Amino acid sequence: MYDRTFFRKLLALLCIVALCAVYQTQIAIDPAPPSAAAPDDVPPAPPDDAPAALPAESADPVRADYADGVYTGRGEGYGGAITVEVTVEGGQLTAIKVLDGRSEDGSYLRSAKQLIPKVLAAQHTELDAISGATYSSWGILNAIDDALTGTTAR
Repeated sequence: MYDRTFFRKLLALLCIVALCAVYQTQIAIDPAPPSAAAPDDVPPAPPDDAPAALPAESADPVRADYADGVYTGRGEGYGGAITVEVTVEGGQLTAIKVLDGRSEDGSYLRSAKQLIPKVLAAQHTELDAISGATYSSWGILNAIDDALTGTTAR
């Protein structure tokens, strides 16, 4: 009933309509140029008696000194429980080892283990999960939290 030429022309027409719609929308939402901004648009400076910003060391509330020792924690991953061992020396996380993850899919667990050096560098577990191994990542992070605090929150 319809030939290829009809569909090519229809597609071209749809593309033109779409471009026109984008162009019209773009014109409608463009802000005024910076030179046209009124002086009232500038936010006022804070008063001299405003509280000072927090020092840089207190800006990271998740970083903490930990009691020295070797701790074991458990978290739920994609396939089940993940158990980790966390070593703390000098108040810092120095080693994290996955003791048990046999119920996890091997490839997910291998991917999620990429978090361990990141946790050691950051000295906390407030990190993004590894893409493609989200639940296994959460399992490892929760197990580390459990080892350090006795609680899991993810």
